[in-house]
Amino acid sequence: MSNTHSGTRSLGAPARTDAVRMSGVTKQFGDLTAVDDIDLDVREGEIVALIGPSGSGKTTAVRLMTGIVLPARGEVTVWGTPVAKLSAADKKRIGYLPQHPALVPELSIIENLQFHASLVGVPLLRRRSRLRSALELVELGPHRTTRARDASGGMRRRLALAAALIHDPALVFLDEPTAGIDPVLRQQIWEHLAELKSSGHSMVVTTQYVGEAQFCDRVAVISDGRLLAYETPQGLRHHVYGGDVLKVEFESALDPAALAMIEARPEVRSAPTETGARTIDVVVDEAGPAIASLGQALFGSAHPVVSVEERTVDFDAMFVELIERSRADRIDQDEESHR
Repeated sequence: MSNTHSGTRSLGAPARTDAVRMSGVTKQFGDLTAVDDIDLDVREGEIVALIGPSGSGKTTAVRLMTGIVLPARGEVTVWGTPVAKLSAADKKRIGYLPQHPALVPELSIIENLQFHASLVGVPLLRRRSRLRSALELVELGPHRTTRARDASGGMRRRLALAAALIHDPALVFLDEPTAGIDPVLRQQIWEHLAELKSSGHSMVVTTQYVGEAQFCDRVAVISDGRLLAYETPQGLRHHVYGGDVLKVEFESALDPAALAMIEARPEVRSAPTETGARTIDVVVDEAGPAIASLGQALFGSAHPVVSVEERTVDFDAMFVELIERSRADRIDQDEESHR
């Protein structure tokens, strides 16, 4: 396979900044709007996560990006070309793991991989090494002769992931790649995806494990077909909470005067939130400088503190906050429209 196919541009090739771009894309199935006016880009050499509740439109968005379905409105381009007009050569540079992959039940794991390698045009001289690497990635080497029909659900999922990557595609779409896979192997798979990214590959990953967003460059939160946020993991925290979150623990019970003093500080963006008898959460512009300035002000004050530290807000909490806020906004809009 040429360097161009493996994600590295050949000399003289035009510079490309976007692997994928969705512009004003809408897709309906009957009365259901599965994707609602979405703008989204995937840059070359980055991992983008699509997260959202079941039925939110993540899978439809991926199917639109791969050209399996076409938009009712808007445009999807891959490497600057409308997805419906991609050449056969460009299509061979794309890998796709669907939610429900088609495996041949009667074939063994290695035979399924060999069959898929032949379908996507892996050269015979490279096929053996690609098969070995794929089996090692998903730890299916000891089970290579097991028939697909006899494999567990997790093993079949790992086999499908190996098949999607067998031809070393430059652009990879993975729909729930780690579903049903144990945490240790999930970590190893993400490490391999990071290696692919470092060599120039671009990836779009949907996941039911919201915490996996931390492994991605940017995170798209989708609900009811709408894009609620598209940020870096750090930017998503600022989008939800308005800044970084600090946890402040006082030596004694909370004092209204102390809370008022903190709220008046220039680095504090909103009123402190009481989280315990002696603890509060504070939203600040930037954690590092705020920890230093708040700590200095409070340690020498009439309201001494035990600690001031950044609180790591997990992605599950941010995800729930975004979804609940969006649904509350929609209820308010519906009520307003019926007045």
